[in-house]
Amino acid sequence: MPTSLPDRAIFALTNAWYFLTRPTFVLRYHRRVGKWPNLATPRVQGELVQWRKLFDHNPAFVTFSDKLATKDWIAARLPDLPAAETLWVGDRPEDIPDALLTPGHVIKTNNASGQNYLPHRGEMSRDAVNRQFRRWLDASAGKRRLGWLEQGQEWAYWPVASKIFVERQFGAGRPLIDIAVRVVDGEAVLGSCALDFKTEDSTVGYFWPDGTPVDDPEGSTLPPGFALPTSFFEAVRFAAILGQGFDYLRIDFLADSETLFSGEITCYPASGYGTDDASIAVVYRRWLDKLHLSWALSTPQPWPRRLYLAALRRWIATQSGDFARKP
Repeated sequence: MPTSLPDRAIFALTNAWYFLTRPTFVLRYHRRVGKWPNLATPRVQGELVQWRKLFDHNPAFVTFSDKLATKDWIAARLPDLPAAETLWVGDRPEDIPDALLTPGHVIKTNNASGQNYLPHRGEMSRDAVNRQFRRWLDASAGKRRLGWLEQGQEWAYWPVASKIFVERQFGAGRPLIDIAVRVVDGEAVLGSCALDFKTEDSTVGYFWPDGTPVDDPEGSTLPPGFALPTSFFEAVRFAAILGQGFDYLRIDFLADSETLFSGEITCYPASGYGTDDASIAVVYRRWLDKLHLSWALSTPQPWPRRLYLAALRRWIATQSGDFARKP
């Protein structure tokens, strides 16, 4: 059924409003992706992530944007799932004990992605560590001050009090696999395994929940002969438990040859700037089919937002269907 003229007008006004009031946000998407976003009726996963930033202010996302709070949240639901031991938490890099800035430890901030220091990959001087973490903490504070002018609009990070924490490195000396599972309402839709993650040697491959590789040879950079670990299927099972009731989450784990460890929960995968290939398109279709579970569409909203959301519900009904688990 085609979208009605009044609903098309609502969508046009919604897009125009955010283009005018969030210009840095819109321009950033255009620079990163190469096209203007459709914020009112998202057509790909990247746009759906932008929609989540603007409309879906689920309080749980604040928990998931705090690595320390996420560890507690996961432990309460899966107490038997091992997690890295937290050795120290503080507010200032100058207070980190020198003994913890050595191989065998991982130093992180709690409310940002990629702000990690891994001494086993290359040690830094004490002054360099202090300067780096001070820059990271200042960047988080700057985003909070900018608010609606901030480019990324990942609002769930802003309320999180910035902390530095140190974990004991697990799997020391053993190869580690980063496992990520995309989940919609307790259904695992897509998984991935990465080796040497976030290094120059990083490789990644995508798998359906049953372990079948995604049929996209160019999309996998894993070494020939890579064997999917049994912990992948554990991760799929645990992710389904953790993702129950949420329209979409990406749930991350770490595994060595012996053990699966809990990791992080991602609300804004790649901040919505990743590639929308065939497998991600499947995730988008499944997510859209469960969007009614989102905070924006499942809790009362003020006018005029609820006028737009009512139109969005009608639009989703025209898009929904028997979405395949695989293309």
